[in-house]
Amino acid sequence: MLVLILLLIVSLIPAILIFFYLRGIRKDDQIYRHAANRLLGAGLLCCLGVALLALVLNIAWGITGFGKTYPLLNAFFHDFILAAFVEEFVKYHAANRGVRRYQGTLAKVEIVAFFGIVAIGFDIIESAVYLLESSPMEIIVRGLCIPHVAYGFIMGWFWIVFCLL
Repeated sequence: MLVLILLLIVSLIPAILIFFYLRGIRKDDQIYRHAANRLLGAGLLCCLGVALLALVLNIAWGITGFGKTYPLLNAFFHDFILAAFVEEFVKYHAANRGVRRYQGTLAKVEIVAFFGIVAIGFDIIESAVYLLESSPMEIIVRGLCIPHVAYGFIMGWFWIVFCLL
């Protein structure tokens, strides 16, 4: 177990370095740095929103009875709605609140950074969960690839494209 914890710490280094880089975009702007810290906390708390929304949707899905009747539809619902859509939906709303709060003072690259920072916070919590249910190699690969951060950057770019038109 100690080896897994050490691997978790090592796998978090790229995400933490990216956070410090993104937080340092405006070196002397304390408001921006404070916003970045708040968004990291919001990303950490996203796990609670994801768990709650997934629970509500799972209960509603169970009531419909479609899962027992249509196994393929059930697999689609669990893989794409509960596992993917709920995570991205909650992260989007956390980042969107931060961007809307500071929107008048942000450049486009900072908007993308805000979405990435929320994703970093969520990635840290999810990596801890993966510690309990995955292999050492998977922990290292997820740490080096940091998929949530990449999705966060993409989401921020699309926010710019669709919300600043």
